[in-house]
Amino acid sequence: MKANPVIIVAGLKRAGTSLLMQMLQKGGIKTVVDEIRKPDHFNPKGYYDHIKIMSIDRKNPKPYAIDFIKELQAKAIKVYAGLLHLLPKSENLSYKIVFVERDIFEVWASRKKTQAPLQQKGNDDIIFFAIRQRENLNRIIEGVKTWLNERKDVDVLWVDYATVIEQPVKEAARIHQFLGEGFGINESEMVKVVEPTLYREKATQLFLKTDRSPTSVAALIDRYAANKIYCEIGIGEGHNLNAVSRAKRKFGIERTPYGVRRCKELFPDLEVIQGDFFKLYKNHPFEVCFLWIVYPYCKKFVDTIFEHNHNVIILIGINYYYHLPDGDKKREYYINAYPPDANAALWNTNLNNHLSELGTKGFTHQIKEVKDDNGEIFSVAIVQKTKQSN
Repeated sequence: MKANPVIIVAGLKRAGTSLLMQMLQKGGIKTVVDEIRKPDHFNPKGYYDHIKIMSIDRKNPKPYAIDFIKELQAKAIKVYAGLLHLLPKSENLSYKIVFVERDIFEVWASRKKTQAPLQQKGNDDIIFFAIRQRENLNRIIEGVKTWLNERKDVDVLWVDYATVIEQPVKEAARIHQFLGEGFGINESEMVKVVEPTLYREKATQLFLKTDRSPTSVAALIDRYAANKIYCEIGIGEGHNLNAVSRAKRKFGIERTPYGVRRCKELFPDLEVIQGDFFKLYKNHPFEVCFLWIVYPYCKKFVDTIFEHNHNVIILIGINYYYHLPDGDKKREYYINAYPPDANAALWNTNLNNHLSELGTKGFTHQIKEVKDDNGEIFSVAIVQKTKQSN
């Protein structure tokens, strides 16, 4: 690395970057902070932000001013992970990045409490963490790693937040070694900053998932799709489609460019067709399908499939609260997690009415329950013309 690197403390919001800035400051490194965001209950020792880093045009971001960045040589400044790519390249300019990693669930829990305290909603035990939100955070980290591979002027040290809390002496030594002896870092002073009592969000809380069916659904699908042509309608990020293993052929139909793009990023070998299902299905036959599309829209999909081929076996993803009785508190949490105009309270009634209607047309159904990776129960309806043994 070149002389006098710019020290960057980076990570997701609520990952522990402010703590690392405090440690560097206490250890003797000059930190560049404008205190635009004042200390509060969530960060009693301050946020250590700087307006020139945080105030950018998110729709049209431009690299940080080179003159400002050059002033930061041998100093430390905090940069949000998603903005690292705005660090400019320049001759005789280099960066040492201390990147703070933290369990994604803890990051989200902390964000939820700082943005809108759960007590205001009467929901202080359960935190909703939609899968797409989790994937968006993961994509930021993936983008950082790609960017790092492209930048030869950057050196990085990955620091785990929980380890800093639990083993501050060891981590202070690692950071000192990474930055080098030229800064005259005082490790013992760095350690004094760490307060375990401020580690308040742990990855032990229950996260209810409302926008994706669990991967465990794939095992149920395989029971029906073995040696058959399988189609998944609305693939999300492709997690279930990828996990299905016994189908003779499998493919997905996805309307949104995001779903197709994300699926290809995660599972490039999957066969995915982008477009409107109602314009595509006649040219892409299948024997078994799975879909999780909310009611009343789901009804049109199911009825269209059976009108075209009544021998198809359809697995309908229902939701995470179908098995819960009316008035159940968790059921209410789930329903309230959706926008009011979604009318989630009516989904189960609409589904049951639809299943009854299908019964009059000679279709049978059974409800199966599968457990998510956090123990939540997701219900699936298997609908077919003739009851088969599986």
